[in-house]
Amino acid sequence: MSRKSLALDQLPHWPRMLSLTLAAAYVGVSPDMFLYEVRCGKWPDAERRGPNQGLRTWDRRLLDLALDRAAGLEDPDQARAPHPVIPPGEITRRIQLHAQTTQGRTKARSP
Repeated sequence: MSRKSLALDQLPHWPRMLSLTLAAAYVGVSPDMFLYEVRCGKWPDAERRGPNQGLRTWDRRLLDLALDRAAGLEDPDQARAPHPVIPPGEITRRIQLHAQTTQGRTKARSP
């Protein structure tokens, strides 16, 4: 059985680096919702790996940090770089820009 076809209950522990499917399951959402939330800045970007940088993986500890910050549980003594605060309207702008670029239009709207 290949690693991609393992069910989550067959894994003895969560691996440190998670594929898209595992990262989404880890935070409790679908892969599509997880990617949407990554684009919105809720989760860290994937680390690109492999010879062509085509494999995307997410560090489980960075996902934990993002969850802790969102819950207000971050230990100030162990704080890393602050989680970026996305200003109001920026998420909508990013979503619109993404929709335009995925439809073959690369020109962004003026603010």
